[in-house]
Amino acid sequence: MKQKLFVVAYYIATFIIPINAFIYESKVMRIWVPEQNEYHYFIGCSDFHDHTHPLTQLQRETIEKILAQAIHKSDIKVLVEDLSYPSYDGRYACGRFFLGPKGGILSGLAQFCKNNGLDVDNVEYRFCRVVALGPVMDQVHNNEQLCNDKLPSTCNTQISMLHQEVDALITEIRSFDDGQPLNNYYAQCTKSVENRCNEIHITKQSQMSAADYIASHTTDLQRIGQLNYLLTFDSGLVDAHLIHKIVTAKDKKTVIAFAGGTHIAAVSSLLATIGYETVYECKTNLIKEYSLNNCSGSSVLQDTHGSYCLRPSAISLDFLSGYI
Repeated sequence: MKQKLFVVAYYIATFIIPINAFIYESKVMRIWVPEQNEYHYFIGCSDFHDHTHPLTQLQRETIEKILAQAIHKSDIKVLVEDLSYPSYDGRYACGRFFLGPKGGILSGLAQFCKNNGLDVDNVEYRFCRVVALGPVMDQVHNNEQLCNDKLPSTCNTQISMLHQEVDALITEIRSFDDGQPLNNYYAQCTKSVENRCNEIHITKQSQMSAADYIASHTTDLQRIGQLNYLLTFDSGLVDAHLIHKIVTAKDKKTVIAFAGGTHIAAVSSLLATIGYETVYECKTNLIKEYSLNNCSGSSVLQDTHGSYCLRPSAISLDFLSGYI
């Protein structure tokens, strides 16, 4: 059994978890809190999923050094997407399958923060989704291979388990009471995700295995795109969870979030609608990369030199020292 668990973790880490992701944008926002008689700061660090970037390790070391050396750790709350750490409900596995830290910016960061005396919350919750669907990304062209010894989690995870983790977070979000503007957003977001669950048939076919579901509801030619959608269709729930964690941590001087760039952008936009102002921003430089081997998450365009990816570049994280 241990061998199978390791194989599952390996495949998921290779194809889904950002092994060498890097921070490509950052934003600092603040709002005055009369009760605390000080500003409440939000720092968003946008993660880009890249498997090869040479600055990944340096960025992770910089983050760890700054967080570990923070003088007033009790004033800091860290939010992170981390598949190797328990989520809001204490869950970090799917049945007998689980994921261990695999390096990079996000993976293992929550445990590092806890070990260094920092208040940390993990907003990732899609453990069953990644365990069940992630390994298939390596075998996207062969339905007959969807259920085999290399993919035990895909064969042994029921669709009901994927739906349950979505439904549980929807219930959690609907209990939030963060003022009318955000409450309206929570209602719209959860309703939208419920509709999508119905559209992709994970509510009515709950007893089907993930392997059978993939074979029935995806095609060879479109499988990668369809699986990517299944892995991310409810990303708004992560946005809602993130912003709730931020606005309910006004007792902390600083909340810093390390998450996917789309989440940071969505959260920053929502914070602006409730009075947060931007005080610092570092935008990335987009670069053309003519090697198309790893264009995941990037636009593919054409010019006189051929096809290329538009990819962001990593940024310096030294600015963190001025706010932590």
